[in-house]
Amino acid sequence: MNQAVFAKGRAGLVLMGVLFFARGASVALGDDFPAYQHDPQRTGLSTSPLDATTLTTTWTSPGFQEPLIVGNSVFGISSTQLASFNIATGQINWSTALSARSLPGSPIAYGGGMLVQSFDGGNNSIVTPFLQVYDASSGAAKYSVAVPEGPGEPITVAVDTTTNQQVAYVADGRGSCTAVRLGATSGTILWTANGLLAGLAPSSVIGNYLILANFDHYYAINRTTGAVNQFVNGPTDGGLAYTPVVDASRNQFYIRAGGTLTAYGVNGSAINQLWQKSGAGIPAGIGAGGAVALDANGDIYSTDTSTLVKIDPSTGSTLASASGTFSKDTTPIISSNYLWDVAPGRFGILDEALVAYNLSNLQQAAEYTEQPNVAASTYTGASAIDDTHFVFDEGNVGGRSFIVSTGSAVPEPVSLAFILSSGLLLMRRRNPK
Repeated sequence: MNQAVFAKGRAGLVLMGVLFFARGASVALGDDFPAYQHDPQRTGLSTSPLDATTLTTTWTSPGFQEPLIVGNSVFGISSTQLASFNIATGQINWSTALSARSLPGSPIAYGGGMLVQSFDGGNNSIVTPFLQVYDASSGAAKYSVAVPEGPGEPITVAVDTTTNQQVAYVADGRGSCTAVRLGATSGTILWTANGLLAGLAPSSVIGNYLILANFDHYYAINRTTGAVNQFVNGPTDGGLAYTPVVDASRNQFYIRAGGTLTAYGVNGSAINQLWQKSGAGIPAGIGAGGAVALDANGDIYSTDTSTLVKIDPSTGSTLASASGTFSKDTTPIISSNYLWDVAPGRFGILDEALVAYNLSNLQQAAEYTEQPNVAASTYTGASAIDDTHFVFDEGNVGGRSFIVSTGSAVPEPVSLAFILSSGLLLMRRRNPK
């Protein structure tokens, strides 16, 4: 065989292989969604490549809420059961009956192959709160730990910075926060911080600090010692609580509360306000709920009932905005290509719509109106996303359900110049002068 022809043929096959590999590798894999707003930082950020224009409803789970996605499983809780579902089919992997004194809709948390729920283990009028730990693969109860915080409170699970073990943090509005190390067969209380006026909303983790925020009272708790740094103190006391959102790469976090969005920076043991803003996209009033979400660059996204804004994390200035209709108290989810949020549906107040916006230009890409079960003027659901599924939590009014939609992934663009240059380089190596 002519060696030059053979070399050119090999180069052509190699170039075809490069093209095939590039196409085959162009769909990135997303990640799990194992916590409220994805992670202990509450960023709402997923690497999911799900194409918002391809969703179709595949199954529902009436009565379940608080979805968490780990691998091929969706975990959820109802008023009577904790369950694991196959995310593709909706088939129940396992279900476990809850304590008769569990509060309906009690949040669940995941970490290290375990699920954690707060419940009341007392009798009659005596309240005895516990953290109950389950095996996430089987639903079997592993152990429980008595804690002082009331049942049904939000739980944050994060890896300890010194021991690399899973630790659950639970706080309530009655004045305390407790850290529990989650072992394989038992849990150990590390510390309890008292005298707090925060805890009704999920806490967030930044480095070795746990951040809690209530109206006019914000705290940073040392995760190793339980020492409390109250960096906002009064003058008002109230039962309103807010979810901090952490940008770990910038070592700063954001709290949207009382008609303002405030950025704080962490410098050693000092926490300093960096900037504060109000106006379009920041819900007005002290009772406004929800939180912001972050994209892969750390840009901040926030909605009020009529405006979506993209905010510079360094200065607080508005980078872009778009008009829309959004339910009150929502918190967006960010994937690789879209911002996902909830809007009142188009058929009256007793329905709701899942709406996706292109991150590149904040223009609406898709809308899916769900079943008319929930008044969406105020929404406090906790949805989740993976590579090819969106698990929509219907919200905060009776009859909550998962609605699981399946779609395809958005192919990542591949540089033609890179492919051609790679092929030409291989051809030159095969055909030396």
